[in-house]
Amino acid sequence: ACATSTTPNDSQRSESNPKPVTGLSSSELVGDWSSEGCEAYPDGQGGTNYLTRNFTLTDERWDLTFKIFGDEACSYPLFSGKIEGPYLLGEPSEVVEVATQGTFAFATQTWTAHAEDMVNVFNQSACGNGSWAVGVPQDVSTTGCIGVAKPLTACAQEYDGVRVDGESL
Repeated sequence: ACATSTTPNDSQRSESNPKPVTGLSSSELVGDWSSEGCEAYPDGQGGTNYLTRNFTLTDERWDLTFKIFGDEACSYPLFSGKIEGPYLLGEPSEVVEVATQGTFAFATQTWTAHAEDMVNVFNQSACGNGSWAVGVPQDVSTTGCIGVAKPLTACAQEYDGVRVDGESL
C-alpha cells in the first residue's frame, strides 16, 4: 500500500503470530526473485487479470518488472511496467510471522502498452507525458496511471512485509 505516514502500520499484531527475534538483512534479499507462474490479480472492476513479476534486489536498491495479462494462461499481454528505487529494511513485523518491515521508495515508474486497447486506455487516462503506442515505454512517475501507479508526489514510497520462504520472496 502507498505510504501516507513515515512509519509502517503493524498495530494489528496477533498473539498467535509472535514477533520474530531478528529481521531479515538486505544481504539475504540480494538476487532475482520471480513469479513461479501466472498469478491471479484483481483488475479493480470485479474481474481478474493475471501477472508475472520479477524482483531484482541489491543491498540498497530494488527493481520490479511486471507484466499484466488478459488471460489465465498469461499468453495475452496487456501492459508491463518497471518500478525502481532504494529500499530499507526495518524492524521485524508484528503482523506477519517471520517477516521484516520494508520501505520501498519509488525513483521511477515506466509502463509499456502491449495491446491497442491499453494504448487507448492510457491515452484517455492521461498517463505519461505524450501519446502512447504499442511497445513504446513511457515514464508515468509524474502523472500516475489508471489508479494503479500514483504520481510520485502523491505516493513516494510503499511499506510492505518482506519474508523469504525457501526460494520464494
